[in-house]
Amino acid sequence: MSDLESEVERLRAAIRRHRDSRADDRCWMDDEELYAALGDAVPCDRRVGDKLAMLQNCARFIERRCEGGYWPSYVELEAEIKRLEETAEKYYQAMQHLRAQKLPHGRCEPREARACTRCNAADDLEALVNAYKGRPIVPA
Repeated sequence: MSDLESEVERLRAAIRRHRDSRADDRCWMDDEELYAALGDAVPCDRRVGDKLAMLQNCARFIERRCEGGYWPSYVELEAEIKRLEETAEKYYQAMQHLRAQKLPHGRCEPREARACTRCNAADDLEALVNAYKGRPIVPA
């Protein structure tokens, strides 16, 4: 095994130990052990600042990691972000598609631009958006 491969394995092992620590195993010492794996001798700033603020942060940290806690987990947050991004992309595509359509604008001439505020185009656009909700978007 080359020196580079050995170094990669050593760092991976340090990252796994940090990742695999659970419940009471989680501590500031876990971070310090991980940083020490870098071997660059950069001192870790262990100061925590205001005692009351630190204890409040610790309470939030623990609550977030307690099963059934009121904070969503990292995995739950990532899943929610992904879901929201996908939903936003679908609505963006729907709006792009609808804006490209020639809509009757009441007093206005049919056109391919955004809805005119002087007529009923906003209502027509809203009706089309509602008709598209939940359906696949087919670009024009």
